[in-house]
Amino acid sequence: MNTKDVAIRPSALLSVLLILFVLFPTAQLARAATRDLERVRIGYSVGGLIPFPLIVAKENRFFEQAGFDAELINIPPTIAVTALVSGDIQYVIFDGL
Repeated sequence: MNTKDVAIRPSALLSVLLILFVLFPTAQLARAATRDLERVRIGYSVGGLIPFPLIVAKENRFFEQAGFDAELINIPPTIAVTALVSGDIQYVIFDGL
């Protein structure tokens, strides 16, 4: 048996990495689609572009792809802190004015 070093061509390595990067997210999304979505309540207050990423994520179903059933709740900051501490909402985002 010959024990010479085996050289891996860069193009072969690149092909394998590309296949992994394409298949891995697809497998993750398929797994997320088959399991129950975890319910998450997110409070936000309207003010400038602060809630913009949340709304974009909700509209494009990014939360569902990650396995969450996100409910976005427009709530004043003073009430949001109380709701967060009491456990009525899990996350909150607002402007600190």
